[in-house]
Amino acid sequence: MGSSIQSRAFWSIVLSTIAYAGSVQGEDLPLWPLPEGFVSRPVAREMRLNGMPMRVDLIQGVGREEGFRQEMDRSCRREGGRFQQLPSDMGKELWSCIRAPYSQTLRWHRVGPRIEGESSVINWQAEAQKLLPILPLPGQTQLISDLETKDGALQGRVELLESSLSIAQMRAYLLRAAQERGWASDGMLSKAMGRLSLQKKGESLDMVFQAQPMGGSYARKWCTGALQLA
Repeated sequence: MGSSIQSRAFWSIVLSTIAYAGSVQGEDLPLWPLPEGFVSRPVAREMRLNGMPMRVDLIQGVGREEGFRQEMDRSCRREGGRFQQLPSDMGKELWSCIRAPYSQTLRWHRVGPRIEGESSVINWQAEAQKLLPILPLPGQTQLISDLETKDGALQGRVELLESSLSIAQMRAYLLRAAQERGWASDGMLSKAMGRLSLQKKGESLDMVFQAQPMGGSYARKWCTGALQLA
C-alpha cells in the first residue's frame, strides 16, 4: 500500500473517532509545541493506535501560512526533531516532526482567517497492547489500522480492513459474524450494499465498505459503548 493511501486511511479513522470522543484530558504524551495564540483540545482521555499509546488534539489559531510553517519548523528543531513537509492529504497540509521515541504529525487547512486542524503524537517504542478484533476477519483480509479510545465507561474502536474479497463477500461474512454474536441490524442504514449498522445492549457497530481501484475492498468499522468484544 502506498504512503498516500496509508495517510488517508490513518486520518479517516482518526476523524471518525473525533466524531464521538469527548473533550477531556489526553494521554500524557508531548504534543508538538504550537505558536503563541494557538490553542489545542484533546479528543479523548486515552487513545491507542495499533496498541500503541497515542494522543490527538484539535488545534486552531490565527496566522499566516508561511509564518505558521516557519514557527512549526523552529518548534520541531527546538525539540530536537526533524521537520518534514509531506504530500497534502484530503485537501489539508500534512507535516511531521520525528524525534525518538515520538512521531508527531500536524494536519491542517485554512478556514477564513483561521488555521484549523489536528495534531497527533505516538510513542513507537512503547509496549503495544494486543487487542481482540471487533469481529473475526474473513480470509484474504488484513487489519490495516486499529484505533481505540476510552473516556470512562465509554469506549470506541475504529478498524480499517483491506481485503481481496468483493464488497458483497466481505459484507456477508461480517454481517453473519456479527449476528452470531448477538448484534441486530439497525433498520434502513443496513439496507445499502456499502453500509451496515448494528446494535447490541447499548453498543453500536457501524461498517462502511468501499471498492479498491484494482479490485477487492476496504471496510471501515467503528464500535462505541461499553465494549465486550469477541
